[in-house]
Amino acid sequence: GQAAPAGPRSAARLALESREFARAIQLLEPNKEDLDRQGLVELALALEQSGRQEEAIALLERRAGHETDPMGVLAGRLKRRWLAGHRRVDAERALALYRDAYEISAAKNNKAQAYYHGINVAFMELAYSSDYEAAKSMAMKVLDHCAQPGGDQWKPGTVAEANLILGETAAALAHYRDAAMQLRSPRAIESMLQQALRVADLLGDDDAATGLDALYRGEEAALA
Repeated sequence: GQAAPAGPRSAARLALESREFARAIQLLEPNKEDLDRQGLVELALALEQSGRQEEAIALLERRAGHETDPMGVLAGRLKRRWLAGHRRVDAERALALYRDAYEISAAKNNKAQAYYHGINVAFMELAYSSDYEAAKSMAMKVLDHCAQPGGDQWKPGTVAEANLILGETAAALAHYRDAAMQLRSPRAIESMLQQALRVADLLGDDDAATGLDALYRGEEAALA
């Protein structure tokens, strides 16, 4: 009842964060072809969380254009579908979208978008391309972006993942603890830690996997 008409406390955003996905869809879907960037992202996430992943992807394919935020959300949906089904076309499209969004963001000096897309490029280089050197190179660029003032809620987790890829396990775990404390959305915490566990497994980093598992179980208990 106290929701704002737009912005971070909009009715759709609050419904999405409280996992009232049907309510978010009800608010946004009637105008799906005319939504602004924020509304498009929120509707796509609500559709996916409601089991309508294919509709979310189709909507983003039509509407994402060259706006880096929707491009990243589309890439994320394709990445998830690739992780579940291992279709090469999904992985290649996701990586291409992340790369393009990173280049656009870096050229515009949009640090938050650059490190968000950059860390996903690093993940896909590692997880799909099996190119550890490319992943490390991008992780170092990501840390350069993160070293700049400002940022958003994803910054601590991004710093953590970049350190994990670079083999700085102790620093990575410390940053993941900070990130888990700062993030408010259960979906965001779960997404961050699940990707971290995949990275640790790909790297064969048993210490990181053990620490992340403990953190993940602790967050699950806290959010239950």
